[in-house]
Amino acid sequence: PVELTIIDTEPTEGEISESGQIDEYIFKVKKAGEYTVQTTGRTDLIMSLFGPDSKTMLVAKDDDSGEKLNPKIVSDLVPGTYYVVVQHYNNTGAGAYSIKVSK
Repeated sequence: PVELTIIDTEPTEGEISESGQIDEYIFKVKKAGEYTVQTTGRTDLIMSLFGPDSKTMLVAKDDDSGEKLNPKIVSDLVPGTYYVVVQHYNNTGAGAYSIKVSK
């Protein structure tokens, strides 16, 4: 997985380049609070958030809560490691996107 920094500035660039591709990201929460994980771009994505310290315990899943066809998850998180999984909505599409985590 690609590690994400919790920031309010520049997002991390990503791209679904082939059918069925799943992109994985990781970030660490040091202080409990409300965090936002969101993508931007023209690619229709689905995003799942897992944790803390678990790749299988689902915290939230989203399709289109962000701008246009982008997922956005806003959740109260406790300290720990979190995992984000991003994939194309229909599992056959492709395209570029940006992702960021903010507090």
